[in-house]
Amino acid sequence: MARSSHTHKHYHICLVILLIVAGLIALRFIIRQDKWRSYVVESQQKVMKYKSLDSVEDAGVIAATIVNFPEGSPFLKSPAQLESYIRTVSAKYGRNIVVVDRDKRILADSIEPNVGSIYNNDQKNEVASTITDGQSRDFIEKSADYPSGISETVISFKDAKGSVVGAIIISNSNIFN
Repeated sequence: MARSSHTHKHYHICLVILLIVAGLIALRFIIRQDKWRSYVVESQQKVMKYKSLDSVEDAGVIAATIVNFPEGSPFLKSPAQLESYIRTVSAKYGRNIVVVDRDKRILADSIEPNVGSIYNNDQKNEVASTITDGQSRDFIEKSADYPSGISETVISFKDAKGSVVGAIIISNSNIFN
């Protein structure tokens, strides 16, 4: 009987040790899983930040081009040239690009039938807010052209005198898809 009691003691001690080891392994797994989740979230946030920065930079290049080129008669002052330039850039890079004036009237668009209408596909009026305060914004455009939604960035742009004259709305680069 003493031997049986002794064996039971060893069995219980081994069981306790096994449970402690299993608990430590589970805890380590949970900690690693939490770190992995944090890493994934941080990575997604960085990608979103770079999407926006890329769009802001690209829209800035477009804005500088339409305001300054060709010298003496910039695209912005020539509706046909502006529309041709925007459609060419849009087709080459596969991005939706819209140029609006201060009143959100579409001056040029990747989708030609939209030209002349008022841009109203920003559900929280991000375009007008950007024209007013100069801060770029990201939003989802939901429209007949993009019923499932398309991620857009809007920046304001200024004429050669430094006055805000409108905004450029541009979809994210395809490199992020």
